[in-house]
Amino acid sequence: MSILPAFLADALAGEPYEAQLTLVGEGAAQAINPRWTATGLSPFTIDPVTGLISGTAGCSAALTPHVRVVDETGLAVSADYSLYVGSDISLNDPGPYARGTVNLTASLAEVCNSPGTTVKIEYSLQGDLDDNGDPIWSTMCTALAAPFVCSWITTDSEYTNGATYDLRATATLGATGTTSISETVDGVTIDNGYPLVALSGPGTTPLRGTVTLVADSYDNESGIARVRFEVSPTGLGAWMEICSETTPYDPANQSQYLCDWDTTAFVPAERGTQSYDIRAVASDRAGNGAIDYLNNKAINNNSASVSIVNPGAYVSGTVALSVNTYVPSPATVTSVLIQVLIGGSWTDICTDTAEPWGCSWNTAGLTDNATYQLRAFMSDSRAIPPAESAELSTIVDNALVYGTDVQAANGSKLSYDSRKAIWVTKSLRLGRLDQNKTDAKNKPQTYDRILFSFSKQLNPSSIISGWAGSNRTVWIRLRDKGVGGNYSTKNDTLDVCTTWTSGATCAAVANLGWVKFALDTVAGGKTAIFEGTISHQVVGGKSVITVSAVLKKYNDSKSTNLAAMVWTPSANARDTLGNGCSTQPAAETGTNDKDF
Repeated sequence: MSILPAFLADALAGEPYEAQLTLVGEGAAQAINPRWTATGLSPFTIDPVTGLISGTAGCSAALTPHVRVVDETGLAVSADYSLYVGSDISLNDPGPYARGTVNLTASLAEVCNSPGTTVKIEYSLQGDLDDNGDPIWSTMCTALAAPFVCSWITTDSEYTNGATYDLRATATLGATGTTSISETVDGVTIDNGYPLVALSGPGTTPLRGTVTLVADSYDNESGIARVRFEVSPTGLGAWMEICSETTPYDPANQSQYLCDWDTTAFVPAERGTQSYDIRAVASDRAGNGAIDYLNNKAINNNSASVSIVNPGAYVSGTVALSVNTYVPSPATVTSVLIQVLIGGSWTDICTDTAEPWGCSWNTAGLTDNATYQLRAFMSDSRAIPPAESAELSTIVDNALVYGTDVQAANGSKLSYDSRKAIWVTKSLRLGRLDQNKTDAKNKPQTYDRILFSFSKQLNPSSIISGWAGSNRTVWIRLRDKGVGGNYSTKNDTLDVCTTWTSGATCAAVANLGWVKFALDTVAGGKTAIFEGTISHQVVGGKSVITVSAVLKKYNDSKSTNLAAMVWTPSANARDTLGNGCSTQPAAETGTNDKDF
């Protein structure tokens, strides 16, 4: 007979602990009223009838209990154990972005004032791995007494602005000499750079009626959180917020923020001409800010004005144009004419004689990716020359979306080098999907992925209905060509399922199209399924959709030789303007490689 388990799980100071011991082996069932005892187990106890070890330890300790069980006949069995009581350690999460000096605090459960206890706060640059594929940890600081606080000076030369770091705390307990490690705080990006902002508009002075202010703002690290538009009487510095924008005006131009300012609320017609300063205040997600000014802009609402509402940086199909108008009372607007500049000549789009002022502009037949100027004229009841708007630029884009590249990537850290227009990865490589590394708890440490690159920015909801582009679960489906009855050693396919039901049924497919492999990847007539995630990223104004999965060993999956994938996109994909997608196949760029 013997006692199981052979080893006791570690306990945590301050937390309830239980471990059930059992008598097993030949003769165990015949033991009569066995009774359990233990020495060296305090502060834990053992139930003499059931053999359940339980209790709560307030301090870290290294125990060596001796357990003994004896029945009424005198039959006895004993076992020696090691029971380690560790102290729970945690590290505060500073958030997704860090700048300047950030205080990091490690909290360590009661260690009964164990002398010699030290706490280290450590960092690891994401993607910086050793030869085994494990993160490389470096010490940020060491604390010898509570509170265990570290000042993370993100501007130090050892850290890189724009880089992303993982953080953790490690405690070495003086009482036992053992180590406790906190949960990792994943993905803190350093952003010590200021956003850029440039304020333009609102046209020629004096300003009248409602005018449009335009701020172009972007941030390379954490991204823009908010752009505020503020005005003040010239020279006073008494700033008043008139707009606060958290999202770009036009999805096709992610750096442009607009504000329509009704100047009549600040300078009524009877006040004549007054001047105002205007500024745009941009803040990034890390808390850095930048300001741009337009000073001493004259406003006079005693005369008429007209302006075209910006339809967006890019337009396609039939576009709804609208116009802001202003005439001093009691005059009224009688008509609005909108024109477009084509081939050096102004061409009428429409003349509107009733509110709301505007009309539809059919862009079919115009040159794709060409810039067009728009202007408007407004006539009023005073029979004076029409008021003319400032000219406004927009780009007509009625072109189809194309798939440009498909790549397989091994590992979790990828970035886009905009200077070389290629995907790059550190310590890992493009070009292969294979079985991934897992830790001691079988938790995946890296993720294989497939990247689908498009010629333009997509509307994610055209790929999956209702999808905004954030991570969501999908299923990668690999099918042998023979699934349809035509068995072959080549041209197996991959597509992405959005709904997977029991019985190996793909109930819905993402509008990504399908990928053909030049060689065999799945055994004859088989289908391989891997649960994963899908995400959408805009790189250089173009969409890259990434499908990631932990490709664990699959019995019916085969390795291949060097080859190139060919991707046929779905015609159902749409860009942000609603243009469709070509089904022209896109071959994997670069040299042939292993994809499985």
